[in-house]
Amino acid sequence: MDSGDGKKMRTALLLSFAILLGRLSGLVRDMILSRSFGVSADYDVYSLAIMIPFFLRKIFAEGALTSAYIPTYNEKIKISEDEANAFTSKVFVLF
Repeated sequence: MDSGDGKKMRTALLLSFAILLGRLSGLVRDMILSRSFGVSADYDVYSLAIMIPFFLRKIFAEGALTSAYIPTYNEKIKISEDEANAFTSKVFVLF
């Protein structure tokens, strides 16, 4: 394994650890909120309110929109910057 492969492995492990830490902190958050609120309308409202930004992040940063947007944007930018900007404007107006 050369130094490039070792660096990739360390980066992958660091990323895996960061994801695990994020998941565990989410679990702790949910445990604390469940203990504080129990089964109630207040907790249901909080859960719904917190889901909206998570949903938007998943669509825009991690989801299908990004998978479709970036290749199309790259094609448009090769044609002209104005066409790429027009495409981006249409996407933002749509969403």
